[in-house]
Amino acid sequence: MRHVLWIAAILAATPQFEVTSVKRVKREVPLQTPLACAFPARGRFSGFGDLRWLIACAYRIPPARARLEIVGLPRWADDELFEIEAKSSAEDAAAFSVLTGLGMLRTLLTNRFKLAVHHENKEVPAYSLVLARRDRGLGPRLRPTPSDCAAWIDGGRRGSPPTMDGDLPCGRQTVTAFRFRATAMPLEQLANLLSPRVERRVVDQTGLSGTFVLDLQWRPEQSPPATEFSENLPTSIFTAVQEQA
Repeated sequence: MRHVLWIAAILAATPQFEVTSVKRVKREVPLQTPLACAFPARGRFSGFGDLRWLIACAYRIPPARARLEIVGLPRWADDELFEIEAKSSAEDAAAFSVLTGLGMLRTLLTNRFKLAVHHENKEVPAYSLVLARRDRGLGPRLRPTPSDCAAWIDGGRRGSPPTMDGDLPCGRQTVTAFRFRATAMPLEQLANLLSPRVERRVVDQTGLSGTFVLDLQWRPEQSPPATEFSENLPTSIFTAVQEQA
């Protein structure tokens, strides 16, 4: 009996949002509203995306690896979009932290989507991101973030960003189907971005710390004529990484 009461006490003490709103949203093609998963104020949560995206956020799985590491979901988990607004009680908001908020989000997903989660260790094939050159040199489209840009980011991005070569401002990045551009990207993040495109987990084993300016580009294997893609670009992301980074 003591054991049962102890479990019940833990369940009752688990913090939950006091007010929640979960709305199914009509999918726009192309998607006009950006995906979101954030705590904009103490005790508040705002989310927008499909169920897989929200689960990845709640369990701190990099979005780029969500399809590889979250399995067993129904098909609608990738097709249906949801908008979530939630607020904790004043008492919980006073002691609110991001870790507490993520726990509340996990409870919300369990209650509203009947989500049941278990962790499983599996041996799966993976790639390692390593330095290929003997002199440990970097490729022509990868270089350390300039010191003034890195200092501006570390200082909280106060004031105007430093001037950068090219059209991408300091601290910004763009990711498309066939191009990664960034002015301050850790190589661990690059590995995460590569994972879904090579259909395996990619682990950063370069040993390089800090952030980097990156412009990695490749083209589809059957690129139609008169498109934005240069004929000089490789059609393989593997070749692009080897030649450009």
